[in-house]
Amino acid sequence: MSKEITDIEITKLTSLIELAQILSQQSDYEEVLRLVVEKASSLVNSDAALIMMINPRTRNTIKTIFAEKYIGDEQNHFVHTNISGWVILNNSSLLSADIKSDNRFRKKLFDKSKAKSVICVPFRVENIIIGHYYF
Repeated sequence: MSKEITDIEITKLTSLIELAQILSQQSDYEEVLRLVVEKASSLVNSDAALIMMINPRTRNTIKTIFAEKYIGDEQNHFVHTNISGWVILNNSSLLSADIKSDNRFRKKLFDKSKAKSVICVPFRVENIIIGHYYF
């Protein structure tokens, strides 16, 4: 029994194909990161998205690329900082359907945030985190 493909699925698949075509023509590292954040953010309709690249030796941030909706929102920055810290400390991805009641974090830590659900996926090279994608 085959499933019918919905218009939303077709739109998302088309966006992924467009992103792959655009990325295959890019040689500018920062532009690749910007395009990935922008397209992925629009695919999942997120309010905030970013890619952060980290120096694995010093753990200092090398480059951060934000989706347009994110800029200037201090609460989103607060949420991102705490989530990325958790991901790095635990060397694990984080998926939370309701960040405000997630028992991995202090109660009421995210009460002022507009964020409801959060995904943060680390980028690894040889099992060392070199960055992460957050939305």
